[in-house]
Amino acid sequence: MKANIYIDYETIPKVNLENFNNERFNLFIIGNALSVIDPEFTKYIDAHENMKFYNSKNKDHNSLLFLLCTLIGEHNITENPDTQFIIVSKNRNLSDVIKFMKYKSRKCRRLEDINITAIEHSLNINNTKEHLDKENIDLENVKKVLSKIKSNKRPRKINAIKSYIANLFKDYSNKDEIAMQVYAQLKRENFLIESANNNIVYNTDNLIENTLTYNSN
Repeated sequence: MKANIYIDYETIPKVNLENFNNERFNLFIIGNALSVIDPEFTKYIDAHENMKFYNSKNKDHNSLLFLLCTLIGEHNITENPDTQFIIVSKNRNLSDVIKFMKYKSRKCRRLEDINITAIEHSLNINNTKEHLDKENIDLENVKKVLSKIKSNKRPRKINAIKSYIANLFKDYSNKDEIAMQVYAQLKRENFLIESANNNIVYNTDNLIENTLTYNSN
């Protein structure tokens, strides 16, 4: 998974570019007419395809933020759906663009300093979720959740039960794939039995009648 990192150069003027010489990062630094740029800094950026410097041309901070938000809007259309968007700025008036990106089902957040460790940790967590396989799935918890549903409220169609299971893994980018794996395993264990007309029968002998809470995080 990649991360697009947008740096407000007016409030975050010190950036160690070497930290971002990594194929997982796209770095966008946005300055304004008052930004003082070291020639070596510019030279390093020009030598790396994953780094770009933008100048808003105007002196006020609002024009810098407008350019930053414009870039994010453009990249929302062109970037891979799994790309994270990270804004590094001390300006707290960016909540609207973050809300908009989350509305678009994008992972987007703001940091107040360049914390490369936090960024890498976030990417590693999401990579783990993306590559989740059946050995990492807690089937017993899924069974417990299904067993707690009153009999007359349980999903009774194949597609309905798959959608229900996928919702348990809503924080995972490949939740539908996980749901397919879980559903197949529950069938193998005879926890769920397919009957006529795509109906599902729950094997009550295998139901776990306790009230442990399921946590999908």
